[in-house]
Amino acid sequence: MKTPFLLLVWLCLFSNQIQAQAWQQQNPNFSSSTFIQEVVAPTSSAAWAYGFVYDSTGNFTYRNYSVSRTADGGESWQNLAFPHTEPGYFSNLSALSAEVAWLAYVDYANGQKILNTTDGGQSWTEQSHGMTAWINFVHFFDNAAGLAMGDPDAQGFGLFTSSNGGAFWERVAPANVPPPLSGEFGWASFYEVSDNKVWFETNQGRVYFSPNQGHSWEVFEGPLGTQPYSMFAADDAGMCYMSYVAAEPNGLNPVLTLYRTPDNGLSWENITPTDNGWWIYDIEPVPGTGAIVAEFNRGFASRIFETRLSYDQGTTWQTIDAGAFVTTMDFSGPDAGFAAGWQPIADTSHVDVYRYTGSPLTGLFERKPLNVNFSAYPNPASDFIRVQLESPEEQEWLLLLNDANGRLLYKEVIEKTNHWNTTLGLQPLPTGWYTLTVSTAKGVATRKVLKR
Repeated sequence: MKTPFLLLVWLCLFSNQIQAQAWQQQNPNFSSSTFIQEVVAPTSSAAWAYGFVYDSTGNFTYRNYSVSRTADGGESWQNLAFPHTEPGYFSNLSALSAEVAWLAYVDYANGQKILNTTDGGQSWTEQSHGMTAWINFVHFFDNAAGLAMGDPDAQGFGLFTSSNGGAFWERVAPANVPPPLSGEFGWASFYEVSDNKVWFETNQGRVYFSPNQGHSWEVFEGPLGTQPYSMFAADDAGMCYMSYVAAEPNGLNPVLTLYRTPDNGLSWENITPTDNGWWIYDIEPVPGTGAIVAEFNRGFASRIFETRLSYDQGTTWQTIDAGAFVTTMDFSGPDAGFAAGWQPIADTSHVDVYRYTGSPLTGLFERKPLNVNFSAYPNPASDFIRVQLESPEEQEWLLLLNDANGRLLYKEVIEKTNHWNTTLGLQPLPTGWYTLTVSTAKGVATRKVLKR
């Protein structure tokens, strides 16, 4: 069966009341009502989530940290404990599977900690590392090769590598790391990895880059020099993205500028979308597809969020969801992904993780041709268009209607079936071309529609 008919109205562009979600909400079973900082998805079935509690003014409490993990694709979540004292700061978590993970923690009483588990968080072992300044992240490329990064001390940024799973850490020679600027430091959990390449951002608008798992480094500035930026990301091809936002103190009425560089800052291209009244919270690659997914919002207080997809590294975007309050994301591949849910400070009733596993989003990401009988008529159309589809097998479907700029006008999730039809009202829409998209876990099909 399909969801009930919804009349398409032009005002939905501005109200964003498109509620059928491609993302599925889940409860991570945190021990307290906690803002989720990040979700890490090392495999299609495994994910780890962690977060902390805000006070009533929106500040970190540095207490009540929660860690949960799933080993069954999100069907169930297990809340975990880890050895720490509070107050402190949970910098990040890196995972290779549902069993193996590391976390970086700033213990205000006992200093910087790297903790490792090999049994899914049932027990943790502290690893000696020699870092004295604030630890921003730990990351493992495999069971042996790891990298830890801390703020500058007398020798510069504290960068340590391990070749044996963290049993021993060695500092990268300062000669192989460009010196920091005065007052420069990194951000907790702000780093990107693609194969052996690593980037981390600083408060001075600069980005450090290593091509070899952190053994040597170079540094480059953003397109606006050392001006602070709002977001940095990198995709699997090594394209880097940096955004700048001017907004009111409460984050509302943002004005976005978005750039990309294929050569680590030697050249930058302005790819700001035409509708630039947004923050970009995160951009993540979908491994194996060449696609990137971004989370746009108009300021958290607005509660207006969009998930957008790009096949051309940000030149054009297609909005694929406007009903999920998503912040950070992680994709293990085109068939599985997880995301952290934004939670209003005043709302302590729940904590959300979003996931998709084998849903129609998979077809959007992979772009495999879908073997279906898909028709849209009349075309050209003026008042309405009827969409009809027949498939050799029963599948779950996602139907999207986007305008020429990729803005989402209509979305419908259709339950498992091998045939369906629906009618979309076009009267309020201006004359022009529109794109109908249907997708399943198996692939995607599109049709161009002309509104007269």
